[in-house]
Amino acid sequence: MELSSSCPRWCRVIEDVLDEAGGALKWADLRELLLQRCAALGLHSRHLSLRVLASIPESFLSDKDPWVRRPRAKRKTPSDLEGKSPQVTFCDGDAMLDQELRMALDRLVVVDFASPQCGPCQRLKPEVAQLASELPEVCFLEVDVETNSGIADKYRIHSIPTFLFFKSQELLGRYEGSDPDGLTLEILQHK
Repeated sequence: MELSSSCPRWCRVIEDVLDEAGGALKWADLRELLLQRCAALGLHSRHLSLRVLASIPESFLSDKDPWVRRPRAKRKTPSDLEGKSPQVTFCDGDAMLDQELRMALDRLVVVDFASPQCGPCQRLKPEVAQLASELPEVCFLEVDVETNSGIADKYRIHSIPTFLFFKSQELLGRYEGSDPDGLTLEILQHK
């Protein structure tokens, strides 16, 4: 198999590797996985490492960060996700949030702090539902900051939308903003 950026088969291998990783990987990680895939396919070359990186389509790259990701337009569509119910659980109260965090055990938990009156929150809501469908191994929760101001104060939520990331009930980090790609990368980093 020829390794070139014009080879549709090779691009499919890159897409498959990215899909298995949830849609995005750092350069070095993608390179290693692609080299492993090449070895499994029986492809060997002195310059294979450079050829692998040179074969990544430009639309998958960003000059803003070291990540290689599937273009947003190539993400799964609602028809691809039919039969998968988006699991975003609404938490009404501190006790319910604590219970959901305990029940998640060592799974990643993404808590979306939002408000029905927040335009960016509402625009991001379908993206969060899609991520919940695409990443069933991640637990997605939503907290309305207007009716649960005590929880917002407890976690120092000063702007919305804000997302907190937990694993084993421990706070790992936060993401403030309404960029779906930025949120996706944060989730993948904590996963």
